[in-house]
Amino acid sequence: MRLCLPINSPVRQTSLFFALCLFTLGGVLSGSAATLDDPRFRIHGPSYAYMDCSACIAFAGYLGQRMNASLEYDGRGGATFLSTHRLDAKNKLQRSVYATSELRSVEVLEKICNDALEENYVLRLDLDRRIRVYESEKSDSPFAQHYSLQDAEALKSVSKTAVRSFCTRVMDEEEDAMMALVREVRELAELERRLCGGNDVNSSAATTPPPPLEELITAVCIGTEASLAAELGRIHRYEQWQDTFAKRREEAIEKSGGRSSEPVVAKPVEHNANDTKPWVLFPELGADADQDGDGDGDAGEGDTGERGMDL
Repeated sequence: MRLCLPINSPVRQTSLFFALCLFTLGGVLSGSAATLDDPRFRIHGPSYAYMDCSACIAFAGYLGQRMNASLEYDGRGGATFLSTHRLDAKNKLQRSVYATSELRSVEVLEKICNDALEENYVLRLDLDRRIRVYESEKSDSPFAQHYSLQDAEALKSVSKTAVRSFCTRVMDEEEDAMMALVREVRELAELERRLCGGNDVNSSAATTPPPPLEELITAVCIGTEASLAAELGRIHRYEQWQDTFAKRREEAIEKSGGRSSEPVVAKPVEHNANDTKPWVLFPELGADADQDGDGDGDAGEGDTGERGMDL
């Protein structure tokens, strides 16, 4: 006997509502979009938010190097491999292109968050834009410095591991999306946009607009203008402090008659008869002293006193 429930039945309504919730939740999980200011990928404080973008771009460059190396190894760029032993509709073995395969994604992303990200990527000063960014050891930019005690407290520990921390977080949270990224992306600019939301720490200076949030893995490079303004303010105050300190030093030198600029010359110490003698006086060896150092070992106390030694 088949039981049919009316549409307005409480049980039927509950079942429909439950199915609708599952369908909605499944859609969200399967196609989750990046969100602005996502706490999962926030490594620095709000006033240093652009450094999250810099860490992401540095990681994207490292990922791009591994992607290129995977295709250069043994001529794998256009290679195919046997993906299954089952025959296709044409009664042939199925082969897959390595460049767009899941195998390549696994090989590229395996152990990617390694020590190299921590040892080779540090904060450096971008002289053109006057901001601190994460760059590799091959960069010619000078090493960055802290501008104040508060600045050092905010960056001292996090800046050493920022790129590696971003890698760890994005791999933990978006592993499937990262696998798809390796299979689909062909250019570094596209890799930076999809992974970070842009290819520049200043989103207003980007040459091309970022893709929709639905296509992004993170959006750490979107909305960085306020933190960039804060960074420029920090270096401006630091340079003002340096100028003030230099002016005060010059004024102090002028008031002292410029004596501080004279070189310091070490003069030899000259002793005279009124100087206090040291508690031990070592006699000078006479011309008749034995050259081989074998003297009379039976010298008494009187002999010691004659030599001026207070024992």
